[in-house]
Amino acid sequence: MSSAIIILAAGSSSRLGRSKQLLTYQGVSLLKRTALAALETKLPVFIVLGANAQAHQNEINDLPIRITVNEDWNKGIGHSLKYALKYVLQTIPDVESVLILVCDQPHIHPTHLLNLKNQFQEVEASIVASAYADGAGVPALFGREWFDQILQLPDDQGARSLISKNKSRVVTVPFPLGAVDIDTEDDVTKFLTD
Repeated sequence: MSSAIIILAAGSSSRLGRSKQLLTYQGVSLLKRTALAALETKLPVFIVLGANAQAHQNEINDLPIRITVNEDWNKGIGHSLKYALKYVLQTIPDVESVLILVCDQPHIHPTHLLNLKNQFQEVEASIVASAYADGAGVPALFGREWFDQILQLPDDQGARSLISKNKSRVVTVPFPLGAVDIDTEDDVTKFLTD
């Protein structure tokens, strides 16, 4: 089954006031950590950039990933997700599923990503999401039957809105550390002190 990974990294980190993508954890930027974890799955990796695109691209230029820049990133996460999915479909027209990641979860790990993929194949689920403290969310894998709905998402809504609206069709894989994401300086102090 043909799958691809989409990493959403286009936002401006407005709540933080500086690029969260370039924050470091264990000596590596969050953007690069996410990309490296994705690459370890051996799936094709696509990253959508937007705000601070050049600085972020410089951080991952040495990696074998496909980078696209959404000039309208400020329209919202849904816009960037749709932009990235269109790029994936242009590149791999017969792709059967996409695994959607964000780059502010410092504990992302290739083993968890592969667990999502394996669960997707084993139970023939159409959505497999990560389960953590406040429900289910990304990383999450969506089968092709959801592509049209992803492409119709409002610009300000991401994949999580589809997960919450279709709970009966979602299978989850535990990822307790997925609850750790970086949005504020308090988060930086609390979670990223090496």
